[in-house]
Amino acid sequence: MAAATVLHHAMLHVRMVRSPRHADRVPVRDFHRAFTGAGEAILAAGAHRLPHRREAAFRHLVETWVRRGGPALAKWFASELAETVHRPDLLVVLRDQDQPHPITGTSQQPTPNLATVPGPVEVELRMASYTSAHTRYGADHDASALVHLAVPPHPRNAENDPWRLRAMCGASPARFQLRTAAFQGAGRPSVTADDKAARRFALHDGALDITRREG
Repeated sequence: MAAATVLHHAMLHVRMVRSPRHADRVPVRDFHRAFTGAGEAILAAGAHRLPHRREAAFRHLVETWVRRGGPALAKWFASELAETVHRPDLLVVLRDQDQPHPITGTSQQPTPNLATVPGPVEVELRMASYTSAHTRYGADHDASALVHLAVPPHPRNAENDPWRLRAMCGASPARFQLRTAAFQGAGRPSVTADDKAARRFALHDGALDITRREG
């Protein structure tokens, strides 16, 4: 049951990308790497007639997923195996995952802060939305803005590393302007910030312009 439960929960976790506010929090590439071929592997493990061989095959399968997940999924697997399926005995394979080490095709650096990274950082707008203030669901909700940006690899990483998705939310924006030109390829964003947060974010000469209220 451990293998089936872990795989099921991984599928549910990946489905979180449907939520615009959580799309950038799901390491889809890492889950894909860990669970590639899971369907056929589960069928093969379940085909063993002897119970002890079947159990050993499923244990080996889970350990393989954990190794493939690497440091990027180590905490997720630890939580699933210890708290959800109650199989802390499978955590032994995580010993080698305690210290992060490079994984092929996976960036180990955090998403760059657009306001502080030097050089010609460019981003691509993937999605932009504005929700006006409303009282649905029995409560008052302030207006909000949400954008999805494709962000290049950290400057210290290889140039051919994949771009990352970053979701940026803004509460009670005083200005939200969007023209189709904002989606025309990569551009260097203009970010005006104070000590607390960004006050204005603009892209492609104001084709996208989000300004938060003062105070």
